[in-house]
Amino acid sequence: MRRSEERGQFALEGSDLGVWDWNLLTNDVYFSPRWLEMLGYGPGELRERFSEWYDRVHPEDREHAVKETQRHIRGETPFYEARHRLRCKDGSYKWILSRGKVMSRNAEGKPLRIVGTHRDITEQVQVEESLRHAGTHDPLTGLPNRTLFNDHLLLAMAQARRNKTVVAVIFLDLDDFKEINDALGHDVGDLLLKAVSKRLKKEVREVDTVARMGGDEFTLILPGLHDRKDAEQVAERIREAVARPYSLGDRVLEVSASLGVSLYPLDGRDVRTLMKRADMAMYRAKNDGRNLWRFWEENTETSPE
Repeated sequence: MRRSEERGQFALEGSDLGVWDWNLLTNDVYFSPRWLEMLGYGPGELRERFSEWYDRVHPEDREHAVKETQRHIRGETPFYEARHRLRCKDGSYKWILSRGKVMSRNAEGKPLRIVGTHRDITEQVQVEESLRHAGTHDPLTGLPNRTLFNDHLLLAMAQARRNKTVVAVIFLDLDDFKEINDALGHDVGDLLLKAVSKRLKKEVREVDTVARMGGDEFTLILPGLHDRKDAEQVAERIREAVARPYSLGDRVLEVSASLGVSLYPLDGRDVRTLMKRADMAMYRAKNDGRNLWRFWEENTETSPE
């Protein structure tokens, strides 16, 4: 039996898996050399105690990892599995896929021992996160795209219903951007869009959302407002910020923006209506002379020609 266990451990170590063996009666845990190495430790640097694992699980992941362990111990799952982060010796974290199974029980069926493995899945998680980010963010500016913007707006509206607050939706379009793009080229136009996006983010709170819809159109979500006056102050601040000159390499460019504002729940109770009415208000600002902001007003059906 000992030789069989040694062969099994050798196979696991050779596959780059760390092995752990948890005695449920004493809370002693055996950590294999590969398990320790994965976190930057050498043999004997950690005590063989359950707390050595528990204390290293990222606080945001600990509850889930422990819950899945307990579910398996109670017999609710055929095996234990959880993805969580573990703190390394240098203070950094690695993503780990941990799997295990109860290997022995007493005469009453009480679990005595769980044996499992750890696999470093940090690179896999980073790839997954990169793909998720690409699907929800604008590749040029790094801002949320339309999909993520809609999700954030739905969440903001739900919070506003609970808290009896107001959400402002701002639709922003740069004035005469096409002329700048045509005259100076797309590379300069892209630099200008990046500069505008940074300036917009700087002018809002962390709870606010700045997104790029495409082209030179940006949208903003301002949750937790009290009334129309709060939205007026932000809209004016954004208008002024966008209109300040931009230093792009050896060029200094100026561009202004027209902004349209709609308010939840006053001007609409769904994403489509709020966006449409903010868009209408923006075109009213365009028609009124540009470099302006306007609220949506009932019976105003201003739209692009």
